[in-house]
Amino acid sequence: MATDTVYADVPAVDCGHTQAQFYCGTSSLVCDVFGMKTDKQFVNTFEDIIRQRGAMDKLISDNAQVETSGKAKDIFRAYVIGNWHSEPHQQQQNYAERKYQHVKNTTNRMMERSGSPAYTWLLALIYVCFVLNHTASAVLSWRTPLERLTGTTPDISPLLRFYWWQPVYYKLDDSDFPSDTREKRGRFVGIAEHVGHSMTYKILTDDTKKVIHRSNVRPADDPLTPNLRLDLFDGEKDSSDFVKSVRDVNQDQNMMIIQPEDMIGRTFLGSPLDNGERHRARIVKCIEDHRDKVESNPQRIKFLCSFNNDQYEDIMSYNDIIDHIEKNEDDSGVWKLRRITAHEGPLQPTHPDYKGSKYNVMIEWRLGRSQQNHCLLLPLMTLLHVPYMQSSTISLNSMIGSDLRLLPKDKRSSSVWQSKPNYDHFDWPLSTNM
Repeated sequence: MATDTVYADVPAVDCGHTQAQFYCGTSSLVCDVFGMKTDKQFVNTFEDIIRQRGAMDKLISDNAQVETSGKAKDIFRAYVIGNWHSEPHQQQQNYAERKYQHVKNTTNRMMERSGSPAYTWLLALIYVCFVLNHTASAVLSWRTPLERLTGTTPDISPLLRFYWWQPVYYKLDDSDFPSDTREKRGRFVGIAEHVGHSMTYKILTDDTKKVIHRSNVRPADDPLTPNLRLDLFDGEKDSSDFVKSVRDVNQDQNMMIIQPEDMIGRTFLGSPLDNGERHRARIVKCIEDHRDKVESNPQRIKFLCSFNNDQYEDIMSYNDIIDHIEKNEDDSGVWKLRRITAHEGPLQPTHPDYKGSKYNVMIEWRLGRSQQNHCLLLPLMTLLHVPYMQSSTISLNSMIGSDLRLLPKDKRSSSVWQSKPNYDHFDWPLSTNM
């Protein structure tokens, strides 16, 4: 029998092992893997392989110190086992090195095809060894390694039920009726060789990330027998990501910050009313009570807001308004109209500045969450499709805060921009088609 120590850069799930001891028979080709946290546990794995497979005639290994320690030699003497070591820097002399490369490549392919996380590496190694031990080999005249070792044909029934990393339901021992379902979800991660009967499996639970042994298991990806009380609904995302620390959480999304003096004149959509309608509010003025507290904590500022074209007013805090503005500005491609800075007109079609409308307006706009303002000159008719301006009387102030988007190049009207005005601006036609 040959052996070698393998190392991983990710701790194994449930047990936290960062290395493993690999054993394989040179004539039977039987493979076994035992997890370890330190090299000193080699002696324990050596005793386990003798207890499970029997004492070997000779153990082949590299010249690792732990494998030639005094405790290892005591076991060699007790069971009359010979030992042989490869030359330093000549790993190819160790048969376990070549066999482990085959097991490692198979494990990598299985994890890549199934999408199992890196922390399942030890469970995957054990499962691959179990499959190879039950697979006939041409080297053994089409006999399985276990049959070559024990003389009996092994049963492959446990391997036919599930595949690696398959979502499964396992039955709970106890559940509250009728509020709780009788099943929970997990992932198939191997065969329990030393627990229960031969059809007992290793299940990695979705909620606790612990390996449990269950025999009452069924597939969760069978469309004919779903558990609709447990499965996610259509469109929902699986939230099974394992967050180990706060460093794993994406902290790039920062809260929107707007200076209080820039709040005046902004508009936002209020919360839905009882009848389902949502009214647009415009910030009218700042309430300047408790000026000393406001200067030390700007979030204490409150604003007077006018809703639905001055139908009613309400007082809202800074944080509440910021929440509404963030909800309205989720789309970074939306242009927000800040204020009307100038206008010219009425213009006749023969006027050199006529651009398809009797009035031209100079506006300030802001793109998405950007805090930078830009100036733009455009015809007034471009803004006529603002939702709350479907009337013959147009109020320029009511357009502040409108959601605007760029038109595609193939839809830009050449008649809108007959001549480029002498302004520092981006001459892009706009549209409010959401």
